[in-house]
Amino acid sequence: MEEVTNYIDSGYPVDIIYLNSSKAFHKVPHERLLHKLAAHDIRGELLLWIENWLSGRKQRVTLNGQCSSWKDVSSGVPQNSVLRPILFLIYINDIDVSVA
Repeated sequence: MEEVTNYIDSGYPVDIIYLNSSKAFHKVPHERLLHKLAAHDIRGELLLWIENWLSGRKQRVTLNGQCSSWKDVSSGVPQNSVLRPILFLIYINDIDVSVA
């Protein structure tokens, strides 16, 4: 932060990017998350356990007593899970790689 304020005080332009990730984890594709976990050497039975934990989930919408058909859930991590924060951090760990 001090470096940024020094740039501003010296008259240099500063670009700032604000990211709102409050709902971002609902959109994390399971396959991409599993790939990133494997890239962090999470493999074998633990990776298989996480894959099984994420797979086979279904959801539907109910409105005024009418229900849609069940659809497979292929993204997101269940809310209130103790794994949710660490999986999110692993998922976004390389977010700065493409920011120059």
